[in-house]
Amino acid sequence: MRSLGRNILRWLISLGVVVAVGITFYTHRRQDASRRIKAQMVGVIEDMSLPRDWREEATWLVEAAHKEAFDKALNISKKLGRKFDERVYYNEIFDLIVNRAREDSKTQLADRLADERSRFLMHVTER
Repeated sequence: MRSLGRNILRWLISLGVVVAVGITFYTHRRQDASRRIKAQMVGVIEDMSLPRDWREEATWLVEAAHKEAFDKALNISKKLGRKFDERVYYNEIFDLIVNRAREDSKTQLADRLADERSRFLMHVTER
């Protein structure tokens, strides 16, 4: 009986270690993907023909809206290569930053971002 209890305990500890490693790996991959996609979106903003102060404001808006847009575009239940919907992310982040600029009474920036949005594309390749 004592041996069976030890085996179960070892099995549970091993299972806990495997689960912890899996969660750590998933979290690291997700954070890395999020960082790369945010950098790409900031690059889109930098490529837009915006005055410097507007570009800084738009970059700040992207930083603030990124997590919400990223979470909406990520579906881990799908197959690799289809987990992240770049169109959902792109549309969501622009909707968020345009709306937040309008809420901050920066209507010229919001109008410009709304106009520039259709001039750029975003392509994400999953690793």
